[in-house]
Amino acid sequence: MKILLMGALLSSVSFMAQAEDFTVHMKFNEDSGAVYFEPRKLEIKKGDTVTFVHKDPYNVHNIMFEPNGVPKNAKIPMMSPEEMNEGDSWKVTFNQSGSYAYHCHPHYDAGMMGEIIVDRPSTPEEKSTAPAMGHHHAEGSSPNHH
Repeated sequence: MKILLMGALLSSVSFMAQAEDFTVHMKFNEDSGAVYFEPRKLEIKKGDTVTFVHKDPYNVHNIMFEPNGVPKNAKIPMMSPEEMNEGDSWKVTFNQSGSYAYHCHPHYDAGMMGEIIVDRPSTPEEKSTAPAMGHHHAEGSSPNHH
């Protein structure tokens, strides 16, 4: 009995130790003016954590997961702090398999988008049915945030 219990304990400890940490950088290319996530696409396993690290001295960034771009019932925070500056970071642990599409809200129109695949891509039936983000800038309807 003792050996069986010890074996169960060891296997659960080794399973817990398999979770990994990954990093996605928010960057700016001085030559082209492009803002981007690096890597743009990341493949991880369930239980892994991704740390988003702001590495751009010129721009404010954030991370917003697309409401219709994550698995149904995904238990993740949908948005980082609104204004992240160089050196700031934000962590998300992914405990559900599927595809997670995200973008930087201030740079959505500049194409600053990324995707995290946990274990495997989502099937269409597994994706959330929340409305798409669509165009982010309603002319003159939102206050200026500075």
